[in-house]
Amino acid sequence: MNKGNEVRGEIGSLLDPQDLQRDYEGQLFYNSKNIQSWVDESVNVSLLLETISIQTQSNYAISLRNFQKWFNESRADKLGIDDIMLLDTKVLTLTIMKWVSHLKKINNPNSIPTKMAALKSLCEMSDVLLNWKKINKMFPRKTKLTGQTKWETDEIRKMLDVTSKLVQRALILIFCSTGCRIGGLAGIQVKDISDWAHTKGNSPGTGINVFEKHGCKTVHVYSGDDEEYTTFLTPEAANAVDIFLEYRKTKGEVISPESYLFNSRWDKNRPQSRSSIDMMVQRIVEKAGVRGTKKDGRYPTQLNHGFRKRFDTVLKENNNVNDNAIEKMMGHKKGLDGTYLQFTDEELFKHFINGVTSLTISDDSRLKSEKVILEDKFAKTIDEVVAEERSTDDDFKLRQMINKEQRDQIKTDD
Repeated sequence: MNKGNEVRGEIGSLLDPQDLQRDYEGQLFYNSKNIQSWVDESVNVSLLLETISIQTQSNYAISLRNFQKWFNESRADKLGIDDIMLLDTKVLTLTIMKWVSHLKKINNPNSIPTKMAALKSLCEMSDVLLNWKKINKMFPRKTKLTGQTKWETDEIRKMLDVTSKLVQRALILIFCSTGCRIGGLAGIQVKDISDWAHTKGNSPGTGINVFEKHGCKTVHVYSGDDEEYTTFLTPEAANAVDIFLEYRKTKGEVISPESYLFNSRWDKNRPQSRSSIDMMVQRIVEKAGVRGTKKDGRYPTQLNHGFRKRFDTVLKENNNVNDNAIEKMMGHKKGLDGTYLQFTDEELFKHFINGVTSLTISDDSRLKSEKVILEDKFAKTIDEVVAEERSTDDDFKLRQMINKEQRDQIKTDD
């Protein structure tokens, strides 16, 4: 299989068969078979998809397919996307400007630049040079963002109350515990989850066993990628993951280090698609009755990003958790601190554990974590007292030795 076919295969894996994927305009619907078949028809689209991440491939393919369908709606001669790229540059520029006008009627103004990114990239891949400054002037002014609130703990409890499957419970609790992006969560494999917080990368035998004492687990998000970062699972999230994996084993699935934590229903060797995860969360939120009412086309809380906002907010409200450590656990790398300030996994965990009770959803789990933390602090206090007593005792013995030597010296002098 050549690389182009591999990329086209990825599109099929990102959208589960029988699952319907809604397009950006909210009017057209395509399933994975239609998308993959359409990608096969275009050389330039195939090449473009090779240059972007798997998470972005399906979004680009759907966006470009929608543009082509809109373009051909009033034409007797239907053109392929590659043929559209061969149009006179002035005609193509005018066409794209009309497309922007169409998008403005049915989309949030803030989303237009993102939706146009695929088309601009395809033009560049097709060696089509257009006046994008002119096209960009068609973009609407951005509006004040809505959907900026976080999920509240009570709302998440309601979500967990209506979850009927172990996979749903594990998914919600991982979002709460890590605050990771949906793309990062989709790519997590079993080998990325560990009982250890290491002092040097992933070196075995170093660091502390975070599971043994606290019931937590270490998670490496985007493992092996330049964007890789470390975060952790609270005891309740770690327990949900263990139960979910054991359940899969009872169903005859062979779980290996390479297995995806959330895999496709149709191909166990592939990750669950972002759209499928998104729809799962949407069903839970709607069933729990916490979605809210739309304002300016947006709900008060974003489906998945609402968990990320909660993670950031509750930890930064905790004065015992270092802000820079929080940024690291969210995968942020901006500024000098993002580049030069480095934490080992063990150091990060010491900050995480200070905020673990704030991240925990269940009251019972929170009480258990608080008990463990208090016992740990009490044990440290005792150790410090003993060490101080030993130090004081050593000082006393040293003074006795010095005094004895001084007395012996006086006797010698006499």
